[in-house]
Amino acid sequence: MTLKEIFEYNFINTDHFTISLLDLVLILVVILATWTATLFIRRYFYRKARAGKTEQGTATSITQLFKYVCWFIAIIICLHIADVNVGIIIASSAAVMVGVGFGLQQLFKDLISGVFILFEGNIHVGDLMEVQNGVVGRVIHIGIRTSEIITGENHTVIVPNSQFLSDAVINWTNNKEQLTRSSITIGVGYESNIRLVEKILLEVATAHPSINQYNKPFVRFQDFGDSALIFELFFFTDDSTIRDNVKSDLRFQIFDRFNEQGISIPFPQRDVRIIKG
Repeated sequence: MTLKEIFEYNFINTDHFTISLLDLVLILVVILATWTATLFIRRYFYRKARAGKTEQGTATSITQLFKYVCWFIAIIICLHIADVNVGIIIASSAAVMVGVGFGLQQLFKDLISGVFILFEGNIHVGDLMEVQNGVVGRVIHIGIRTSEIITGENHTVIVPNSQFLSDAVINWTNNKEQLTRSSITIGVGYESNIRLVEKILLEVATAHPSINQYNKPFVRFQDFGDSALIFELFFFTDDSTIRDNVKSDLRFQIFDRFNEQGISIPFPQRDVRIIKG
């Protein structure tokens, strides 16, 4: 048996496709070439990101999209080498896919959303995101169906990609100016000197080193509550990632200053009357 006959020998021969030794070699070459190409692209963009020429998030998004496209093309080529009629497969499975599609609507929605996220580049690895239910964390992975964010408590949260497109989410990193406004709400007793309350709130906010002083803090007298006068202190920070720490610092200092000045922070109280029958 000649070398040509060996390569042309069909060791898999069915009614739908045939695979010879040459076909198997070509399929292995396609798989190896695809794997090499994706590895090269990943290392190329990784070096550019390390050199500061490309954002880490952008590099990851391009690499992921390139990987999916390359493997999709590779699968089509391998099926063609094996003489598999892709059109017949699609046509014969169309009825099944319709039924499956109804049951996998959310899956397809997440997959399409993942493609849009990778293509548009509005969300990158490393971005600080606030998603549904107030979960705040940094994006550590963007997949084709789900993404992962890690919270301040070091919890990894898996988020379906459709949530980024269908729900209202906040990308704190996407703020070009990095200046964000935050606020804390304070209730004081009705007997309090409201001008003194305003003065203390402004002094505490002005003295904090992490609060932007170019955009001055300000106070609003929000409402007459059931048991307290409601004030809201607004302030600006240059780094949105520290806003919760700043709020905590302000609450500590406000509580101490109120105690010094004899300003009470009331809490709801109820009078219960027991009538003996």
